[in-house]
Amino acid sequence: MRVICLLILFCSLSSYGQKFHVVVGLAKPPYVIQDTNSGYEIELITQVLNKMGKEPNFVFVPFGRTARMLNSDRVDSIMTVNSNLISNENLLSDTYIIYQNVVVTLKRNNYQLDNLDDLSKLSVAAFQNANKILGESYAQAIEKSPSYREIANQKSQTKLLFTGKVQAVVMDINIFRALSHAVGGKEDFSDIDIHYVFPESPYKMAFKDKSNIESFNQALAQYKGSEHHTQLVNKYNLKR
Repeated sequence: MRVICLLILFCSLSSYGQKFHVVVGLAKPPYVIQDTNSGYEIELITQVLNKMGKEPNFVFVPFGRTARMLNSDRVDSIMTVNSNLISNENLLSDTYIIYQNVVVTLKRNNYQLDNLDDLSKLSVAAFQNANKILGESYAQAIEKSPSYREIANQKSQTKLLFTGKVQAVVMDINIFRALSHAVGGKEDFSDIDIHYVFPESPYKMAFKDKSNIESFNQALAQYKGSEHHTQLVNKYNLKR
């Protein structure tokens, strides 16, 4: 009996120490801060996976490539996906984060954007996979845009707005707030207009092994109901 107990303990400890490879898009503060392996999203997923007895190893790639990497033998899961990116919903967890994408323009241009059709008149820089994630109405609007591009580096995307290379950028409001001052924006955001023309974008985890999903969902619910999660939200000053 003692031998059996020791064997079970050894297997449990071995499982905990095994790296769990998680694909994540390139740096997008305050959610993902690549240089320090930190940010709200990174830290949340770390805590949840630790509750499952898994030690995450984050693999950073351009966001446009993340969904395809679930086919890799070296990948266990992918962050920040939805059913538009991973068609097999049986591989998806519960929602763990919600982004609020917006259109940002320079205040001096006084653009009025009441709906997505108005976006078709402007040159636009968006995040990678925006044409898939933001719905059919957005995809139709940007087809008519005089200039449209999707950028892997969201700091570069933001810089295009302040240097006048594009008339509008499409990105999450918290990412824009984190990056704008570093590329020429004012700290009080008095130089920009924020247009809320998108619904919220819920994101999930995708798992290669479906047996991980239920335990992830349970650990996620426990963590989100804890004071530690409240502290994490406050740490990164997330806003909608």
